[in-house]
Amino acid sequence: MGKFMEADSKSDDLPWYSGKTSARFLAVQGAYSMMFSSYAAEDLDGLLEHLCEMRGVFGLGRVDKKLLTKILRSMLARCSEIDATISEHINKNWSMDRINLVSLSIMRAGICELLCFSTNESIVINEYVDIASYALEDAEVNFVNAILNKAKTVRFGRGTEVQNPVSDGVALLPKSC
Repeated sequence: MGKFMEADSKSDDLPWYSGKTSARFLAVQGAYSMMFSSYAAEDLDGLLEHLCEMRGVFGLGRVDKKLLTKILRSMLARCSEIDATISEHINKNWSMDRINLVSLSIMRAGICELLCFSTNESIVINEYVDIASYALEDAEVNFVNAILNKAKTVRFGRGTEVQNPVSDGVALLPKSC
């Protein structure tokens, strides 16, 4: 596995510079974190604060907090739809349980943005494949790229920002929703 979760990795190795790219990187970190922790809807600010603190660990500069918030809220609200899209596009002999957690986090964030936002598909795919290239081995990067390219043809709620994704007050993005 790549340097994704290593706190002592060199910040010089990170190719991300824009606030939007940093937001996408942190959204992947958020997706990963949400697999292990429950977040009350009102605690999303706490998660965002934690993620923004993480930018120093990875040598990130400015973060587009609005984009980061939109991605996290949409991932929480559309978890089952996002995972169904991943399941639909993986090999029929596979299950979601076979996907490593970093790859799954990248695909969830990328597919969320592809399906819910009006951002150009090429930009979204390139950004998440770049994140995958930093975090994963080549075969896993190719897998993420293939799934994102297949998923770009699906549209649900595209361009519709989610305002209040959690109705029951607690949000958990487990490995399998």
